[in-house]
Amino acid sequence: MVFGMKGALWTSVATFAAMLFCAGVVLAGIYPRRPNDVVGWVVLVIVSVPLLIGLELIGTALLENRLVARMNRPARIIYGVAAVAFVAVLLFFGGNWLEPHLGTW
Repeated sequence: MVFGMKGALWTSVATFAAMLFCAGVVLAGIYPRRPNDVVGWVVLVIVSVPLLIGLELIGTALLENRLVARMNRPARIIYGVAAVAFVAVLLFFGGNWLEPHLGTW
């Protein structure tokens, strides 16, 4: 029983550390902006993990599929640039939507 409690404690600590790491990555990405209040910081910490995992899955789905594997090199480069531009536009509009809720350092 004690071993299970100890394992659960380490899992909780590791999960919290991963959440803080993801929040730090998102915070570095939106620098010099930051949340204005405590609720904003809590939302940043909670949303950062699914946001980073989602961006990773989108990147994998767009760039590592059978269609891309069959393209020649110039077509893959053009497709990759277009995919990255598409994700950048989505992030830009998402950032503009969040702008009123963010302050600066």
